[in-house]
Amino acid sequence: MSAENDRSIARYICHHAGPSAAGGVDVAAAFNPANASFHPVEARGRNRAIDRRAFAPGLGPESLVACSGCHGSDDEGSRGPHGSRFPKLLSRRHPADLRDPQILETDLCFRCHAYGTYADPLGGASRAASRFPGHASHAGRGHGCWACHEAHGSAELPALVALRPGGLVAYAQDQGGGSCTASCHVATPPSAAYRVTYPR
Repeated sequence: MSAENDRSIARYICHHAGPSAAGGVDVAAAFNPANASFHPVEARGRNRAIDRRAFAPGLGPESLVACSGCHGSDDEGSRGPHGSRFPKLLSRRHPADLRDPQILETDLCFRCHAYGTYADPLGGASRAASRFPGHASHAGRGHGCWACHEAHGSAELPALVALRPGGLVAYAQDQGGGSCTASCHVATPPSAAYRVTYPR
């Protein structure tokens, strides 16, 4: 076994035991690069066409991240995951409630993803960096990232899309866009189509 494999296994020493570990998520399986989508922990992301403005400064489509990018002490002066006032040893707030009306620039996802692209209703030019122009309007109405996305990876759905009660109930993607059906849409039928702003 290579040193790289040893490090990979060590990363999941406490969270590799399947659904009973890490709050019901087998994180090693979730980060598997063979999945339809995954956060780039074990391998770089496949979609290299993502506009660089979609990322926080210093990051881009080729970046790898570590568990400590999200998990750690909420005291930025401390090293390691000693404790946090946020659930699951997260280093920042990550609203996981569909009723949370407030999306903040200091929320966890915006350590890596550009707030101006994905959540700021006044995002201006950076909003064009989002494949889905409706991101900012959804977040501006208080629909946090958790409402539609998985945190670690998805074996079956692209773009870390999550299907869960109170959020998305169906999703389909094609080369030029897709459609989603969500419990929060009031139209009949409760689905919305969208077009992406650049090739996948």
